Amino acid sequence: MRSLKKQVKVQRPKKEMVRGAEASKRVTVFWKRKERLVAAIREGTR
Repeated sequence: MRSLKKQVKVQRPKKEMVRGAEASKRVTVFWKRKERLVAAIREGTR
């Protein structure tokens, strides 16, 4: 018997080339978002 599972191919977008200034901007924005995310988790109900 044949297997009935379908094979799924993952399609990812190509990687972007980011310059230094843009990379540092993304890093600073990430830390701000991370702090808000952690604060939201701490305030949530357990």
